[in-house]
Amino acid sequence: MVGKEEKSAPLTHSHWRRLMLILLFGNMVAGIAFSEVMPFLPFFLRDLGNFSTHQLNSFSALVFSSTYFTALFLSPVWGKLGDRFGRKPILLLSAMGAALTIGAFTMVTNVWAFIGLRLLQGAFAGYFSNTNALLAAEVPKEKGGYALGTLAIGFITGSLLGPLIGGVIGSLVGYRLTFLLASFLLIGVFFINLFGVDETNRRPWRKRSSLQHVRFNDFPKKKIIVNLYLTALLIQIGNNSISPIQPLYVAQLMNNTGNVNLMNGLVASAPGVSCLLMSSYFGKLGDRIGTERILKVSLLASICFLLPMAFVTNIWQLVILQLLIGLSDSALMPAVSILLAKNTPVSISSSIFGYNQSFQSAGIVIGPFLGSYTANLFGYRGVFLMAVLIFCALVVVNKSTRYQ
Repeated sequence: MVGKEEKSAPLTHSHWRRLMLILLFGNMVAGIAFSEVMPFLPFFLRDLGNFSTHQLNSFSALVFSSTYFTALFLSPVWGKLGDRFGRKPILLLSAMGAALTIGAFTMVTNVWAFIGLRLLQGAFAGYFSNTNALLAAEVPKEKGGYALGTLAIGFITGSLLGPLIGGVIGSLVGYRLTFLLASFLLIGVFFINLFGVDETNRRPWRKRSSLQHVRFNDFPKKKIIVNLYLTALLIQIGNNSISPIQPLYVAQLMNNTGNVNLMNGLVASAPGVSCLLMSSYFGKLGDRIGTERILKVSLLASICFLLPMAFVTNIWQLVILQLLIGLSDSALMPAVSILLAKNTPVSISSSIFGYNQSFQSAGIVIGPFLGSYTANLFGYRGVFLMAVLIFCALVVVNKSTRYQ
């Protein structure tokens, strides 16, 4: 039998809302810090040696995927530690560990040292999953959709602002000082959590809930959890399979004329704008009509928006479709997180979210390689069709599943 959950007094509305806003701000700053270095990583690599185009492409893929490769294996460890020792200590350790690692980027002199530090950065990838777990543990279940949907705005905002800030600062003061700025931002995140986060629903490690001793095979909702993990994996594979070919597809649509870089930035940021505007709304709507419905409708919407991307004939058609796909994106991953929170006991929520981040990391690693391979076989348009097939499979997988 599964042990009963220990009861704790729920936070008042003002308290959990304050916690939500603090975590949202921390997520935004962390999102800026992690994403501001991404636009110039290939250029920084180019400065580390005399590489051919093929070598530069290969090293860029390694640098990008290495962090997620490490996170794939270590995210569940952070989750288990969060359940045992509390989520706040894991937030502090993740933020400071990432700050020191990114700060060390300023001293690298060769590509292998850089790849090694990117691998180490992935070892501290427990921050965002534990903010979800902490908030899910503190917020009343009936407000979980709204709270987690709002929390997603912080990461999305940071991810949108980060590349812009990093690009400007990198061009003004150089890449190494931009790494240093990212490090200082994460130190700021450390102090935001140290002084701002009050974790009330924490179980001392010496008094672990009996549920934590239960094997996953005995967990009554294991099928739901596994299905959500599979959903998170395939969503990330589908979305990230497009990433490596999107700039080249934009250039092809523009016949390599005009301001390709500007339009590529517009295409890349369009989904984020929609996500920023709609994530909180879809979370609140899910609390009212059911998050399960939001997830299933969003999967169908993704198919409807991805399919015509394979047949666009000009760049503005692609921009509009990217804005629309952002609507489904703003519901998909938050819906998975919300359903995990609603189907998971508080005592193991960090572990469950840690494994979820692991599956997402696997999708982020697999997606670009699958997209590149598909593009080599069938061209850029074939990648969008392959992504459609992945989302069709997700519709089938989720059709017969009851989450609530």
